[in-house]
Order: sequence, then structure tokens, then C-alpha cells
Amino acid sequence: IHCVTITRGFWLGKCEVTTAQYKAFCQQAKYTFPARNDQGDDHPVAYVNWDDAMAYCKRFGLSLPTEAQWEWAARGPENRKYPWGNDYDPGKFCSKQNVGPNGATYPVGSFPTGASWCGALDMAGNVWEWCSDWYDAKYYGKCPANDPAGQPKGTYHVVRGGGWLNFGNLCLTSVRSYYLPFAGYKHGGFRCVFVPAK
Repeated sequence: IHCVTITRGFWLGKCEVTTAQYKAFCQQAKYTFPARNDQGDDHPVAYVNWDDAMAYCKRFGLSLPTEAQWEWAARGPENRKYPWGNDYDPGKFCSKQNVGPNGATYPVGSFPTGASWCGALDMAGNVWEWCSDWYDAKYYGKCPANDPAGQPKGTYHVVRGGGWLNFGNLCLTSVRSYYLPFAGYKHGGFRCVFVPAK
């Protein structure tokens, strides 16, 4: 555990990108919508790989958050264990103990009492969220103190937040995991970040 500094302000999406939003992008950009995604229009889109999530972000002048940006938005100045605080409460997020009405996710924003300190919703559970960083288990033992953005290359990309298939211990603000960038996952999605120009 150590401190890092994010030197530039940023805006993080309040919710995960929804199925409806991603469908609209696919129609506009002539992208193929992931056929296995069976979530409702107001649910987080799933089965989107890292490259497709990046393409969505770039089309709108956005990006995927760095792992440091994601964790700051989830954990905040109080160093919270969960986005809402330090006490475990399965009623504040979608997890294996509280799956959605379709047996998987909930519509985005379904848990306003589970909001993070800055108002971001669903940062615990629902779907794991892609970050821009390449994954390295030992990266934070050697990363720069300012604006860490991951290794320049790797095999996996970082995902954060846990998903509907996980118990609460994997939905902590500090837990990190990884996915292969070319694969889409049924419990994986994303949200966007906007960093204003200097």
C-alpha cells in the first residue's frame, strides 16, 4: 500500500456504459454488437473486449480510466474499503449474493446508496470494468509516484470492481484482476473517463 498522485483532474462516467449506448455506437460506427450480450438496454453492456471498449471511448473523445483514476473515484480521500464506506452491505451492489432480476446484472444506477464519495455508481459489482493499464502484479512496487499508467505492454489488461458472479470480497475498492484484451466476458464491461486538455 502506498500513495500516488494524480496531477490532472478528470471526469469519470457516473455509470457503466449501457447496452443501449453501445448498440447506438455500433450502429453509428458500423461495429458488430456482441451477439452473446443478452442484458437489457439499461443494463451494463457485457462481452465487449478491450479494443472495442477503447474504440467506443475514442469515438466520443473519451478514454478508459487508468487504474489509479478508477481507484481514486472508488476509494477516495477516506480510503474506503467499498465505494460507500467500510461496512459490508450486500444490499448496496450487485453480486453473487444479490444478482439482478435476470439472474445476472441490475440496470445501471440501481444502487444509489452504494455510490462512491464522488457520486459514481456501481463501482462495486455488476460487471468488472476495463482499465487502460496493462496488468503487472508487481507494477505498484516500482511505478512512478505521479500519474501511474501501467506498463507499456503486457498480456492482460486490468479490470476493477468485481462483477455479479463474485462474492463481496472481490468487490473491494482495492481488488485488481485482469482479462485478456481480445476476449469479451459475460461479467465484464466498462465506463469512460474524460481528462480535460491542459
